[in-house]
Amino acid sequence: MKKIFLAITGISLSILTMSQEKPDSNLIHQPNIETASSDDAIPFAIIGFFLLVGYFILKAVKLFFDTRLKNKIIDKGISEQLAVSILQNNSDDNKTEAIKWFFLLVGIGSGLSIIYMQLPLGIHSAAIMAFSIAASFLGYYLYLRYSKN
Repeated sequence: MKKIFLAITGISLSILTMSQEKPDSNLIHQPNIETASSDDAIPFAIIGFFLLVGYFILKAVKLFFDTRLKNKIIDKGISEQLAVSILQNNSDDNKTEAIKWFFLLVGIGSGLSIIYMQLPLGIHSAAIMAFSIAASFLGYYLYLRYSKN
């Protein structure tokens, strides 16, 4: 399923990049953050849209297969203890998933804020984002480590 999703995403992104105008080879354009228009945000919105659609599709497929698994367990007549242990939803997993997204989004937000303060944009912007996302995952790891104690 992941291969199909990646193939569809790759094909759609390649089609999106082919629809762009070819830049003038004699002109090197450095985007200026003060004069950037809303047209500059359109590629990010398109990528975000495809990510949300992909996430929705993966969740729908997971729900479908979970339902099939539950129906097969009921049809086979597995013992009640085994069925409960397989089918139980762990609320701690949902809580840690929410905390993970919180740490990740705070890391991305702080990285974007630091990048905005460090104009002009360059390769250091990617390094700032990488370190801020890594710091957010480190915070999540430390949260998990100390919450188990």
